Amino acid sequence: MSFAFEEMNINRVQIRCAVGNFPSKRIPQRLGFHFEGIERDGELLTGNRFTDIEVYSLLKNEFISAGH
Repeated sequence: MSFAFEEMNINRVQIRCAVGNFPSKRIPQRLGFHFEGIERDGELLTGNRFTDIEVYSLLKNEFISAGH
């Protein structure tokens, strides 16, 4: 996160994970990301099926204000 915000000067980092993938969604939750919503049919899976995706984001100013 420090590299993205400080070295690369990125303003926003986004993490997307499949709905129901609890181990994956714990990562952005643990890191203080904000849940933005569900992207319906956001990812194509094997077998020509789609799955809904949870979208989380963290802004540079939120990262800095959290004391990082």
